[in-house]
Amino acid sequence: FVFHFYRQIADLVPGKHTKAAIFIEEEIRHQQIYLDYLDSQQKDVLMTLESKDKVLDDIVDTINRFRKVAFESPTLSQATRDEYARKLESLEQVYQSRTEGDDGDTEDEKKLKVQLLEQSCLVKNTIDHLQTLYKKHVCFSQRHIVDILKVYGVDLQVYFGGILIGPHCMNLAEHSEKILKAILNKMKEEVQDERLVKAMEKFTEKMV
Repeated sequence: FVFHFYRQIADLVPGKHTKAAIFIEEEIRHQQIYLDYLDSQQKDVLMTLESKDKVLDDIVDTINRFRKVAFESPTLSQATRDEYARKLESLEQVYQSRTEGDDGDTEDEKKLKVQLLEQSCLVKNTIDHLQTLYKKHVCFSQRHIVDILKVYGVDLQVYFGGILIGPHCMNLAEHSEKILKAILNKMKEEVQDERLVKAMEKFTEKMV
């Protein structure tokens, strides 16, 4: 509840960390657009590779069928057998041309796929980092509360997990009035608007 109240106060402070927050927000948006572009490129490359593999598989299937008919059918006439042999030779040439001629392109596409994946990972990490920075800039009140609680022996990792155990709970209960007043005094250093200051003072009086 205390975090929520002071977060609302912080959001009403004019210009407080606004420029940094806006810059980070814009950068997150740009990085997300770039990530979407990388994802679309990965899909295109994957579709191209799958398409090439499908064509080659179809050619191999056709070659196997022609071989079976041309060389294993005892009732086939010689003229028909020769025709199948010519078609088989033609298909084998097509297969050889596609596997040898496009081999370099396929390898380049595979490398491109790996590069795009690596870039996507870097961009995602950048977005995560920027979001962490954004949270710090848009909510200075949380940083102050965290620091003050540490002074009075309250483990914030436990606190944010929603569980206060042992001495952490006792410390919070024992020093609650000092903690609330320390938070108020620290926030007064940040907040200049008299209406907001009075709101914080009233809030502290009620909580104490």
